[in-house]
Amino acid sequence: MHKVVKAELFKLKRNKAYWFILLLSFGIYLALGLMTDEKISFQDAIASSASIVPLFSALVAISVAQADYNDGTMKNVVSAGISRTSIYIGKLLAAYIGCMGIFLIEAIMSVGFSVYGGATVTMDAFFIIKAVLLQAVVVLNYTVIFFLLGSIIHSAALAVSLSFAYYLFGAFAFGYVGSFLHISGLADYELGSVATAIEQVNVNTVTMLHLGIVTIVILFFAYVGAFCFNRQEIK
Repeated sequence: MHKVVKAELFKLKRNKAYWFILLLSFGIYLALGLMTDEKISFQDAIASSASIVPLFSALVAISVAQADYNDGTMKNVVSAGISRTSIYIGKLLAAYIGCMGIFLIEAIMSVGFSVYGGATVTMDAFFIIKAVLLQAVVVLNYTVIFFLLGSIIHSAALAVSLSFAYYLFGAFAFGYVGSFLHISGLADYELGSVATAIEQVNVNTVTMLHLGIVTIVILFFAYVGAFCFNRQEIK
């Protein structure tokens, strides 16, 4: 599997579209930071640094998932003697690493705007580690979803549209279904709702539980994606 990850990261490093996405995310976040007059604390900056990462993660994950299909090289990849499950998981991990690159840009810029704005840095290392790990789990969950969509829907435009729709309207959809089925609190288990909840400095136990349950369910979808890839006819 490590060979797949290494190969995908090499391709990602040479992918001009990926570097364009990085620059675009940098530019957008820079503009947002310069336009706001709100003084955000250092703690809040760390906790909320992944707020717009999913939108760019969708582009990266779908790009990695569909690259070999678009280049016509997927048949060569699956016939190279590596199991399809390893290929799928390896590509997924490479996509996640690429998405984490975007997260690191957002995190560094968030903290930079915070410190530049005069925020007092009074926090311990444990808080930083916890906040970064929580956001990393959220980015992983989004990457799994977007990569799955990109691997089963070979139309990039449709896959990106569905990914954006999920990110923007997922909480509303979960809330509507929960109301229809009379299941109170179902919307709390939607990934976007959990991501919003962990942007608070003091994350409570309930939110951590929600994140854990959501992560288990979404990792199951990673297995589903690998299963579908194993059954897929590659031409």
